[in-house]
Amino acid sequence: MANPIATIEMENGGTIVCELYPDIAPESVRNFISLA
Repeated sequence: MANPIATIEMENGGTIVCELYPDIAPESVRNFISLA
C-alpha cells in the first residue's frame, strides 16, 4: 500500500505536501491523521 499523502493549504495560497511513513513512525502518523 502507498504511504498516505497530507496536503496543507496555507492562507497565503501556498500548498505543503507531505508524505507520511506509517512503517517508520506509526504512532505519529496515526496522531497526525486523527488531528487533521
